Amino acid sequence: MIDAAITATSQSVSGANEAHVLTDVLIICDTSSNDVEIALLPAASWINKTLNIKKTAAANSVILNPDGVETIDGAATFSLTALNESATIISDGTNIVIL
Repeated sequence: MIDAAITATSQSVSGANEAHVLTDVLIICDTSSNDVEIALLPAASWINKTLNIKKTAAANSVILNPDGVETIDGAATFSLTALNESATIISDGTNIVIL
């Protein structure tokens, strides 16, 4: 069942420091000029919601930074390094899990 009250958004980013927004379902990252670092929201604020991240340039990296001491599959950060690489992540309420 889809909750019609939920608004889903996507954003295309290319700045060095970007932020995850609660309504994001997709973040497309243009890394042609620089690394793109995405600051993720605290895991407790987006429990059981997925976020898709896509890297669209061969150069540089996309770096996902969890909030505070939270981790992504046990690591402090997670990087996308290859052209057209993508990841789907979900919050378990405490940390982030790569699907």
